[in-house]
Amino acid sequence: MIKLTSGKDFWNSESIDQKSINSFRMSDGPNGLRFQALDSDHLGINDSLPNTSFPTASAVASSWNLDLVNQIGAAIGQGANARDVDVVLGPGVNIKRNPLCGRNFEYFSEDPYLSGMLGSALVTGIQSVGIGACVKHFALNSQENERLVSNSVVDAQALHELYLEAFRIVIEESQPESIMCSYNLINGIYASENSYLLTNVLRIQWSFDGAVITDWGALNNKIKSIQAGTDLEMPSSAHMFDTQALTALEEQRLKRADLERAANKVDAIAQRKRPKFVGNLDELLTANAKLAQTVAEASAVLLKNAEDILPIQTDEKILLVGEMAAETRFQGAGSSHINATHHTSILEGMKQQFQQAFSYEQGYQLDGQVAEELVSQAVAQAKLVKKVVVVMGLPEADESEG
Repeated sequence: MIKLTSGKDFWNSESIDQKSINSFRMSDGPNGLRFQALDSDHLGINDSLPNTSFPTASAVASSWNLDLVNQIGAAIGQGANARDVDVVLGPGVNIKRNPLCGRNFEYFSEDPYLSGMLGSALVTGIQSVGIGACVKHFALNSQENERLVSNSVVDAQALHELYLEAFRIVIEESQPESIMCSYNLINGIYASENSYLLTNVLRIQWSFDGAVITDWGALNNKIKSIQAGTDLEMPSSAHMFDTQALTALEEQRLKRADLERAANKVDAIAQRKRPKFVGNLDELLTANAKLAQTVAEASAVLLKNAEDILPIQTDEKILLVGEMAAETRFQGAGSSHINATHHTSILEGMKQQFQQAFSYEQGYQLDGQVAEELVSQAVAQAKLVKKVVVVMGLPEADESEG
């Protein structure tokens, strides 16, 4: 039982052959499947197999479309099925508390009701095709700076009305197979050891019946975690804490009932019968790319159309400005980074639609260096046209997990 509560390697749970318990495979992420067949990491450094990169949660939330989010979930689930993945690590439903959080792109909204409803629709979609979902990061994962040791201090009213509400909605509406506890401390107690969150709230108040899995490296104390309600430590720590847990069990500092609960929750996921993928992967990826485009179009937000500038006609002479037009950011960085099968930059798309009726200027550098010459060239060209399209955003280094 103790062996079951620690991962076998970076992505897989343990198997116990003599008990006919198989391992199960997990993979990132919230806006598509980041499946690493070889070298594994949780910061998106090593390559993953090609897959569909759906619009991020921050974009999808702007669609307000539960049906589309449900379709995304089913598509991600089918992609996981094709790669023999049992559990998708997503969605992320943490509340956006600060615009400087490097992981805001992975979260839906500042509003707990919207986040909860969209998160529930994604979970329902993933699990509708027989694949498990793992909702994250429980809870109060509000910043990336010092994320392993930061302490989220919050009173009970704000905790329940704001920070936990999205999780409650997802749990009660869609019953995900698992939930991922966060790195940080909550009111001085690590999330993986927080019995109030993991037992009192999650299991007793909300009737959660799935497994609690740590974020990758979020375990602080094996014994306290099992006592509090954590079931599975990920990734593998080469079972370095198993002896401590066994000693605690023998000395009755670790209750057998708590260990049995953890082992049974892991075993329950391992015993689930997953569907066998019978389709064609290339055809699935092509269909999913079309769905991703539909979602992106539905998620676009027009803030203001002063003087009826839009729509731009394809025969108008316009100027396109911005290095991000050529190096378009369509996803965030870190563990959710997808090796996209289909991708068209804004510059490429403009060439397809406008042919030669527009000109392009870099305008700035993504590395943050101020280039006066680039600015001057863009200003000079802007004076020659009636309409200018400027593409701006945050570079990858400013918006990433970690």
